[in-house]
Amino acid sequence: MLSDACYILHKRAYKDSSELIKCLTAHHGLVDAVAKGSRNPKSKLKGQLQPFIPCAITLSGKSGLKTLTNAEQTGINAPCAYLNHVSMLYCNELLLLLNLDQEACEVIYPVYAQTIAQLKAKGQVSLILRKFEWFLSGVQGYELSLPNQSVASDLITFDPSLGLQVTRGKQGCSQQTITDFLANQTIDNEQLRAMNRLMRAVVNHLVNGKTIQSRLLLK
Repeated sequence: MLSDACYILHKRAYKDSSELIKCLTAHHGLVDAVAKGSRNPKSKLKGQLQPFIPCAITLSGKSGLKTLTNAEQTGINAPCAYLNHVSMLYCNELLLLLNLDQEACEVIYPVYAQTIAQLKAKGQVSLILRKFEWFLSGVQGYELSLPNQSVASDLITFDPSLGLQVTRGKQGCSQQTITDFLANQTIDNEQLRAMNRLMRAVVNHLVNGKTIQSRLLLK
């Protein structure tokens, strides 16, 4: 038996009345579990397994697929705009596409929780997501350090082999923009678009070029 705090990242119907769920837990990494009978209207699990709501769970079993024995929401889900909701789906999809170990999940859990709370609070969606992506790149071992001897006006792009590099192209992101972004300074729409381009290249590398379905919804 183990108990932990978690967020439900994904769930799908299983057999007649059960569900298969994948949880991001605070102390046990990503956990796969079967919620037996959770789709039954009289189940104690009915309505408890919702994404984006913190939950306390109890699991049993020694195999890779645990059995969910209890779940209780520890937060509430407030209505939010479509864009914010899809952005939360995007965060979940990113975590599912990355090869995360238990240690990484323990570091990610509080930042994920904070990101979801910010998106629910109707903050600036693009900026919140870029912060989350930057954090994930560091957890995955890609420290995005600015190039040596670069200056504020230099344009920066991401190279999968070399990291952040100075470019002569026009589609780069200025070093000043990245510095302001990391310092939580206000950035304008043009700077944000540049950060979007930069981080899109980083994320594509993190997920090995896999299609991110929620991006299609964001469009």
